[in-house]
Amino acid sequence: MEELLPDEELCQRLTKEMLAIKCSAILEDVVESHIESIWKTIEMLKRQKERLTSIINSLVENNLKTLLEAVLCLLERDKERLVTLVGPSLQNVRHLLSVVWMGTDSSPLLCHQFVCSSTMVRQTSQLLEFLNDAPSSQSVLFVVKFILGCWHNCFRHVSLAARTHFEEFDLKTILQNTVRKFDEHQMILAKGIIVLSYLLTDEEKNDKILENKVLGFIVQILRQAVTSEDRVSRRHGMSVNEVLHGINNLSINDKNKEELVRSGALPIFVEIMRSRREEDEVLQTLMVIWRISFLDQIFPSILSEPDLIHGLYTIKIPDHSSHKLRSLSSAMMASYYQ
Repeated sequence: MEELLPDEELCQRLTKEMLAIKCSAILEDVVESHIESIWKTIEMLKRQKERLTSIINSLVENNLKTLLEAVLCLLERDKERLVTLVGPSLQNVRHLLSVVWMGTDSSPLLCHQFVCSSTMVRQTSQLLEFLNDAPSSQSVLFVVKFILGCWHNCFRHVSLAARTHFEEFDLKTILQNTVRKFDEHQMILAKGIIVLSYLLTDEEKNDKILENKVLGFIVQILRQAVTSEDRVSRRHGMSVNEVLHGINNLSINDKNKEELVRSGALPIFVEIMRSRREEDEVLQTLMVIWRISFLDQIFPSILSEPDLIHGLYTIKIPDHSSHKLRSLSSAMMASYYQ
């Protein structure tokens, strides 16, 4: 495997490659070597999370935003051609968008630039709206996943800014149409519903649009991530933490509370509390259990899950943990042992 350059030289090389792309068109084969070079570099950095974030942040400071805006404008302009794209041109699109997708996954700084750029939000929303009505194809499915993935990362990393800036666009309606259009594609459906849950108010989360059997699929992803060494479902590219945040949003809906229990989420919650790998994982898990316990028909299931009650009783919250986590744990134990 090719060795990576030191960070400063690496950033300089990637910046030059990006300038070459910016001066061309993403759908043209002439930029294939530049895109492939960037993509291979980011792929090699994928397992070095801190270094990847540092490199992406450096690229952001070198005006990555301008390149992304130009690329998204080109995609939106050539959207009819995008639907039937095959061969090297499709590979160009997949590789470059994968770089952006991984960038938003690792860098809150890039996410903040994304949501604060009316161009990027507008172009992705208009493109998704178009793809909702386009014939399904390999390229269409990938670009839809890319848009939902980037939006999801933005909500995870810069939730308040994302909500504020996304409200300027009619994303709720677009996402509802996406969920209906791609209801046979589980990953798109799962991502679509999770992203939509960030946009809806608590009252709106009881809408039937969020009541979907795909929640069982989301629980499967959580199970895969929990049993993975790095806490990420490699097949679906989602971490324990991001899946829990989505489940937390969706568990406000009463039908989803029942579906979570039916799908076998409780034993997974036990394992998360037992391993206590990250504080936020435990906090999100406790919040979900707290929410679902208010549904009368579910409470007996919680009580009959002995390892769960034992886990709540024996969980040790370190002194340095957040006040929110310690308070929630204490309140839950008080309610269960009344």
